[in-house]
Amino acid sequence: MSNSRKIIAVTIVAIGESVCLRLSSLAADDNFATERPAPSTLSGTNVSRGGDEEMISLGRKDLKEGLAFIESHYGEEDRLAARVRLLRALCQERLDLIPKMIELLPLQPTYLPNGFTVDADSMMQSVSNFWVQKQPEAIIQYAEELPDDRPKRLLIPRLAESLTEANRFSDATRLLGKMLPARPSMNVLANIAAQFRGADKTELFTWVASLDGRVKPMLFLHLATRYGSLQDEESLQKLIAFAPDMVRPGILEELGRMGAKVRGEKTTAWIKSLSFAPEERAHILAGALTGVSNDQIVPMVEAVFAEGDTSAKRSAARTYIYRLFTLDREKAIAWVKAVPPDLHSDAIRYLVMDWFNVDAKGALAWAKALDRGPDRDLALSVYVDLLGKTDPTLARVLAEDIDDGAIKKEVLLYLRGR
Repeated sequence: MSNSRKIIAVTIVAIGESVCLRLSSLAADDNFATERPAPSTLSGTNVSRGGDEEMISLGRKDLKEGLAFIESHYGEEDRLAARVRLLRALCQERLDLIPKMIELLPLQPTYLPNGFTVDADSMMQSVSNFWVQKQPEAIIQYAEELPDDRPKRLLIPRLAESLTEANRFSDATRLLGKMLPARPSMNVLANIAAQFRGADKTELFTWVASLDGRVKPMLFLHLATRYGSLQDEESLQKLIAFAPDMVRPGILEELGRMGAKVRGEKTTAWIKSLSFAPEERAHILAGALTGVSNDQIVPMVEAVFAEGDTSAKRSAARTYIYRLFTLDREKAIAWVKAVPPDLHSDAIRYLVMDWFNVDAKGALAWAKALDRGPDRDLALSVYVDLLGKTDPTLARVLAEDIDDGAIKKEVLLYLRGR
């Protein structure tokens, strides 16, 4: 896509505010929320699920015997649940059996007859939680000494989550460092960040800043969304100080969005009281535009255009056009035509997008009625892009009305894959 057709925006994806673990919870007496005896005394535990006691007793002697018992004493639909109970009991006693989960349990979530799901990953998380509660040093040492293969790559992220939740963040990050060159997923990193229990988030933010690759900016934006939803102004402001330049505008705008929700009519005064440079304050104002009352919009937009860089102005224009279009379509059109040259193309793009969403026929009529030239070609190309997602055939027909040969070729190439 050419610059005339790119939409430059910062999108913050909220991944969720807590970790959802797919634990089987196959029986009340197997619930990890209940108190358990120490691992060293588990061999004397009575199992109250029919043949489970004999199954686990055989498994303690030899895992193969426990598995053979399952094959001979359980129906086909009950065997997976039995393997789960066997491995759970044995892995609470013997760390060296943890890799067997990968061999004996499905890698993808699989439904059991009781409606719960199970997979090797969630079971590994469950066992990690158990050992961190009872003998954390033992499982940490075991994880560190595992060969650099699949069991280690699966165990360490889950163990890091358990350690973070137990307020052992330094152990968690040290273990994650031992995964190199493998990298934990964004989902794992987000879970760890969400479970951080330290009173001072400096340790967390320093660790996030030390990450490399694209997960670092993504995780900063995730944290910004999280703190914004929690209305945690202190953490959000502190996060800004650690954030790389490429995501600072997005975090500043999240601060503005949060401030507008919390302070309402006092938003402008609050923003003025913050200790930020004018260009940073412009991004906060741009973010606040999404939530302030209508009578605050114009002064805020004017302030952004007076102090902000192109990025802040573009963000403010995007929100202003959307809000103004819903109130007075003709005023929105007039404003788009009057914006400074460096925002003119973006303003046309935003207008067509908003118009298309509420009145596609009206948006097309406006675009086709423009004088032939760059504005008309741009408006038509944006419309065709949007239409191509649902009606690529008609979009190709409309693309033929674009005069600029380069833009037409680019649009048609985009539609070819539709």
